Amino acid sequence: MDASSIKLHDIDKIRKALDFIKLPSLMSLIKRFSLSTLPHSQRIGILAGIAIFTCTVISVILLLFLGGSFDRIKEQAKNGDKPLPHENIRVRENRPLLLERLLEAREWMLRTNYPKKIDVVESEATSNISRTSLLKMLLNVSPPNHNPLQTGAIAPISDDDEIAVAYQKDYVHAYYRSIDKPGAQPIPGHPEALFEAYARAYAGCGTHPKTSYRRSYARVYQMVSCKNSATVDFYEKLFVERPYDLVGRTIRLEPLQADRHVKGLYKVTSGEQYDADEMQYNPSLIWAFLDCGPFQDERQMEQCPELFHRGDGEAAFCIIDSSLNTPCGVIIVTNDDPKNLTIDIDPPIVKLNARGTEIEMEAVFLIMDRLFALGYRRIQMLTDALDYEARKLPARMGFTQEALLIKHRIIKASSRDSVVYGMLNSDWDKGARSLVFGKLHGKSALKVETQKEKGESQLEHHTKRLAERRIMEEEAALEEEEDVGNNTCTTKGSYGHPSS
Repeated sequence: MDASSIKLHDIDKIRKALDFIKLPSLMSLIKRFSLSTLPHSQRIGILAGIAIFTCTVISVILLLFLGGSFDRIKEQAKNGDKPLPHENIRVRENRPLLLERLLEAREWMLRTNYPKKIDVVESEATSNISRTSLLKMLLNVSPPNHNPLQTGAIAPISDDDEIAVAYQKDYVHAYYRSIDKPGAQPIPGHPEALFEAYARAYAGCGTHPKTSYRRSYARVYQMVSCKNSATVDFYEKLFVERPYDLVGRTIRLEPLQADRHVKGLYKVTSGEQYDADEMQYNPSLIWAFLDCGPFQDERQMEQCPELFHRGDGEAAFCIIDSSLNTPCGVIIVTNDDPKNLTIDIDPPIVKLNARGTEIEMEAVFLIMDRLFALGYRRIQMLTDALDYEARKLPARMGFTQEALLIKHRIIKASSRDSVVYGMLNSDWDKGARSLVFGKLHGKSALKVETQKEKGESQLEHHTKRLAERRIMEEEAALEEEEDVGNNTCTTKGSYGHPSS
């Protein structure tokens, strides 16, 4: 007998074995329940009702499983008579945590900034500087063992050994990276200028801002300070005197200091003619929507608490016009809340012909870029609802208008409604920063910057992966050596002595 006949024979056996299992037909069910005597329409209605009931029961059971009702019943039985939390509370408990980088940044800010104060040497020359922790955090780091030459300059931020070692390490790293990719032609008579400028700017940012920000800041500083021999000499001298200032393309930000800045600020905001090309104007064009000013003289401006006497959680900077090397305005940072990684920037107070220009935009850009690089998630700007000129600035910077606060403040004995603008770190990284950078430096510079940062980011990623791989290999080698040593000891213990 062939294999096929044997297979059929086995199938026939199975069929005979299952003959006793017979599913009733629809007609037999109708006869069994005495439905055959009913009219045809009634039989159809009864069968349809049974089918609907069956589907309903199945649906309810599926919803109990899929909707989590059985889980809630179990939880309620577990908790006893305690009421279960609402769904929004359950969603809150399951919200994802912040990135570890942001949590570490928050912990560092709280530990560093509050309640400690900035540690600077007290002197008559520095007694009128609002030395807040926020100001310290935003300024560049001074080189190790730095001694400012200029009278009235701020003393070294810190002489801590850890900061000194980190600065030296970052300086060397950035110096050699700049040699690999100088980015410009060497300056005649200053062969090391390109490398030194990039290195001191990169190291000056400190270790806490993101490396992508540090590279970008260093490239801009290198471009500004290494245009020619004159700029090299100027910025090298400026670095020796004031290494902590934030430097941009058209401006630089200095910590606001009364004896250094009040004369220049009063000159450009008093309404008097301060330049041959300028005319006299009403100072209310600058001070009308602010809680201070106009001022009768320099002394009255110096005594203004909103300018030269900042509280903790605030920082004030003087905006220096790089082309003239003179003060042209003030920018103030307030409401520092590192616990929630939020902070406010007030619209800059600038001279009349600087409103709406690159000077105003770059002052805000330099502060915002560093704040986001340090780990802040939200920056807020509030303007007077009637100050239409000030309301143009957040729109240019890519802020989102979020709310109108009615009767928010009292300014000069009058009620003020405030417009709230917000910028998130995600919006800044995904396009707002590139938008403002392109406006300040041009589209071609933005394209070059994007290409350079892409290459640097890839190199940083590969270097990090290689370092991690090297560490894993070293750990594996150590474990293998330990295993070999343990095996050797075991072998000696078993066979190291002659048998009796």
